[in-house]
Amino acid sequence: MLQTPGIAVQMDVTMATSVEAMVTAAVQRFGRIDCAFNGAGILGASARIVESSEDAFDRVMDVNVKGVWLCLKYEIAQMLQQEPVLSDPARWADKPDVCRFRGVRGSIVNASSLAGLMPCRYCSPYCASKWAVLGITKTAAVEYASDGIRVNAVCPYLTATPMRDQLVEQSPPDLQERLIPKWYPQVAWQRPRRLRRL
Repeated sequence: MLQTPGIAVQMDVTMATSVEAMVTAAVQRFGRIDCAFNGAGILGASARIVESSEDAFDRVMDVNVKGVWLCLKYEIAQMLQQEPVLSDPARWADKPDVCRFRGVRGSIVNASSLAGLMPCRYCSPYCASKWAVLGITKTAAVEYASDGIRVNAVCPYLTATPMRDQLVEQSPPDLQERLIPKWYPQVAWQRPRRLRRL
């Protein structure tokens, strides 16, 4: 199997010119964009709404929402220029309205969060941003499905990262235990309906 080495591009997801340059670099290296994962995000300071600053809110929304929107804008623009990859027409002969029958131009996945599905105390900017990511994702999905571009989002629970550690450290003691409950190592098999609201 032929393998093409990847590339690293330093960029700022809050700046349109930077995002456009990243997409251009990828296309120059690989010829097209078949898939993209938009996962840049920040937590911001943990505080209740009254104690939160406007600057902190703006920064979280810039990275988590505007960043996803800009990435979608330039990724989708590139995918629209690409020839669709056709699957076996016989497989879809009985479903002419299915997008795959006309070909797929690309697939995009955005990183939301469980905080985009339910409230989380002390994280209002982060929650707002992740709810917004779901709204942008659903909008892009319906706007470009007929063009052969799939857009989805994932909503993971807390993952062992420096951001998770920051959240725990900044949270009040009563919330810390709930953020990392005793069953946390087994979270992969927990059903979302069994997760406690934070």
